[in-house]
Amino acid sequence: MRRCALAVLEAFPEVEDYLTSRQRGERNVIPLAQALREAHLPSDLETLELALGRLKFDEYLFLELRVLLAGEHHLLGKAFRALDDDMHVFESTLPFTFTNAQRRAILEIVRDMRDDKQMARLLQGDVGSGKTAVAACALYLATRDGFQGALMAPTEILARQHYYSFQKYLEPLGVRVELLIGALSARE
Repeated sequence: MRRCALAVLEAFPEVEDYLTSRQRGERNVIPLAQALREAHLPSDLETLELALGRLKFDEYLFLELRVLLAGEHHLLGKAFRALDDDMHVFESTLPFTFTNAQRRAILEIVRDMRDDKQMARLLQGDVGSGKTAVAACALYLATRDGFQGALMAPTEILARQHYYSFQKYLEPLGVRVELLIGALSARE
């Protein structure tokens, strides 16, 4: 593998960097050519860390650019009514009140729901930060406008945890909650 990497680096010694030296300095990243060389043939551990940091920066930047470009071609959707009062009704049934961060996340989701473009949003937070309650609120808002929703989980255990949480949050508000997992038969 090392030999292949060396051959590629020798075949393409000049890699044009899309960042100027000023931009690299502002972002505290090394030049792209150096990052590629050091990632495959590191001179020391510290430089390897810098190289991997630059490559992670590039990966994240290009992911963001893809998201932005895709955003220009959003599929049309249906604008939801999503009233703030509905959010307060949902919150009033909880054994806790939303934190400011949760409230901000919900308001951003509400703003997206009111738009006539499909929403593409990632809800991110630490364990126990209230992501499930925020997601349940968003699904409740969708049901208030006559729609239904789904939440996908990467494991059956997490899917069941969400199912029980959503039952607790949504069924008192008249929203039927179902669990659909891969282990169920087609009939179920």
